[in-house]
Amino acid sequence: MLHFDLNDLSLFLTIANQGNLTKGAENFGLSAPSASSRIKKLEDAFQTALLKRSTKGVETTEAGDLVYESARKIMWELDALKSSIKPYVRKTAGYIKVHANYGAALDFLPKEIGNFLQFYPYVKFELVQQPSPRVVDSVLSGEADIGVCAYDGMKKGVMSFPYKEDELVVIAPLGHVLSKYKQVCFDETLHFPFVALTTGSAMQRFVQDNAQKIGKRLNIKVQVDNPEILIDLVSSGIGIGIILKKSLEKADCSKLTLIKLKDDWAKRHLKVFIAEKVLKENPELVAFKDFLLQAAPRPQ
Repeated sequence: MLHFDLNDLSLFLTIANQGNLTKGAENFGLSAPSASSRIKKLEDAFQTALLKRSTKGVETTEAGDLVYESARKIMWELDALKSSIKPYVRKTAGYIKVHANYGAALDFLPKEIGNFLQFYPYVKFELVQQPSPRVVDSVLSGEADIGVCAYDGMKKGVMSFPYKEDELVVIAPLGHVLSKYKQVCFDETLHFPFVALTTGSAMQRFVQDNAQKIGKRLNIKVQVDNPEILIDLVSSGIGIGIILKKSLEKADCSKLTLIKLKDDWAKRHLKVFIAEKVLKENPELVAFKDFLLQAAPRPQ
């Protein structure tokens, strides 16, 4: 029984069509020696030479002519088979589009995706960072298969599951008035200039909403679009900031003081969002959702 790699057969066809080993190899992203080695394996399988050198490059031997004609038919049949089964193939199988807010995309999902791929190595991922409201909208529209963010609203047709919890903390530059305290109330921070995230951030709106509840506003000096820049600006002494504690794990905090917020509301709850309709279409997506939820802390 013949044993050979179909890719080698396809390489043979390409080289025969090109009449040139080097050009044929380039079509496969191979060097000429690598292509020559693979053709040798194919010839060993057929126990005869299939190509020979000529003044024009390479050409097929008599045996090579027979293999060439049969190989063309095999490839045509394979192409026809692929076309015929397309209606039965899940379009999303093996591919998962994940949209997440900044914290989830940076702090949690890279590790989760890496661990998941150990069990499902054939799955491919696309990870996109977006503000939380846009994450949920992307899930609803089908632009994303699954979303991870801190969003408290509800959208019809989208299911949500508790995922991770993180606390909000105050960061202040060394030597700041607040830096001598281990914990403060939110109200006490509002006397000082802030470096804050942009209003497009769900977390920033969350902080501002809690200021409004006590009839106050943040004195914002600078707004930025990601926590890393916020940390750098606070370190430079421009103002204080409120940030998720997890965001500080990879940051240089040598010029910062971390201060706990006493307020009960000073927590953010990440959730996993997924459209009801897609769960039936993509088993790999279901597996990833379940994998994330297994990693979530269990309710006390």
